Amino acid sequence: MSYMFTMINASVLSRLTINPDGYIRRSTWYESQGKWVSFFTAPRDMCDRYGRCGPNSNCDDRGAEFECTCLAGFEPNSPRDWFLKDGSAGCLRKEGAKVCGSGEGFVKVESTKLPDASAARVNMNMSFEACREECLKDCSCSAYATANLSGSGCLSWYGDLMDIRVLPEGGQDLYVRVDAITLAEIQKQSKGFLAKKGMMAVLVVGAAVTMVLLVSSFLFLRKKIKGKGTQNNMLHNLSPGATWLRDSPEEKERDESTTNSELQLFDLNTIVEATNNFSSQNKLGSGGFGSVFKVKRLSKDSGQGKIEYETKKSLLDWKKRFEIIVRIARGILYLHQDSRLKVIHRDLKASNVLLDAEMLPKISDFGMAKIFGGNQIEGNTDRVVGT
Repeated sequence: MSYMFTMINASVLSRLTINPDGYIRRSTWYESQGKWVSFFTAPRDMCDRYGRCGPNSNCDDRGAEFECTCLAGFEPNSPRDWFLKDGSAGCLRKEGAKVCGSGEGFVKVESTKLPDASAARVNMNMSFEACREECLKDCSCSAYATANLSGSGCLSWYGDLMDIRVLPEGGQDLYVRVDAITLAEIQKQSKGFLAKKGMMAVLVVGAAVTMVLLVSSFLFLRKKIKGKGTQNNMLHNLSPGATWLRDSPEEKERDESTTNSELQLFDLNTIVEATNNFSSQNKLGSGGFGSVFKVKRLSKDSGQGKIEYETKKSLLDWKKRFEIIVRIARGILYLHQDSRLKVIHRDLKASNVLLDAEMLPKISDFGMAKIFGGNQIEGNTDRVVGT
């Protein structure tokens, strides 16, 4: 074996040295410092040295106290040297292990640099499963692997496995022949690990679901109690100029409106009482989302009194019509600009404007309304709305 290199700049002095331990060092002479400065060494780590851990062992220098470990089914050839962290003697198969026609199998060693393949057999036309069967039938076959990273071809080793190491990235899986006892022990450990991992996953998921249910139940009950405590007060304090929007999950999905805790919900019992069980005598008309009813004003003291919105059958003069139009425009301006909650009606039409006894207009039917945030100036919708 020979190695040769030439310098592009002939004035630069460079040398290559190898020490008794097999480490190569490339250095350059720095005249200003008067010494050789190294810029390349090999191998880069202990496991890069050929046969660092001897035959039938695996080298892994990722922080372990001793980088050498015997492969499954093997034990140190020299326990004393192994204890002194000298793995050069490698490992041999455990005493009494039977690996020929005695229920033997293979265990996977992941992400490895495959053993020295100088004496390995290769068959590029053999599938992975066929490779396993071929190695299993030959009692002298000690390990097998795919011939390339794509998973095709077959590499098989016979005798000792030399110079195996773990790679931090990439690498190939090596399948090592072991006796039936070792195979059963590894399978049992694997099942135990998976069972513990599965149990842990079940416990974590169960705890998360329980926590979500508890929090959701607490928020729902708090909102329900708060709503019941305020909705009757709102009906008692109902004034002729007041307007409420009904915000529910169904309307939120239909309108793409965001939920706002300041908008109150009225339960069915309250609405039935206020409209006298949806009496036809209290019906004012129909809107885009159904009938519109007049409601009672519930007095805190006597429970009496009504607010009734009725349309005049008499003809309106143009002055009164103009006043109605101006008041509607002011109402829309208030909703768009002056209200703390900016509301876009999206279904403004004659049938959605009610007149009280004094012919003052009231905008109604906010079923298609959309609420804007405080700093929001525009919005998008996926549906055509309005009637």
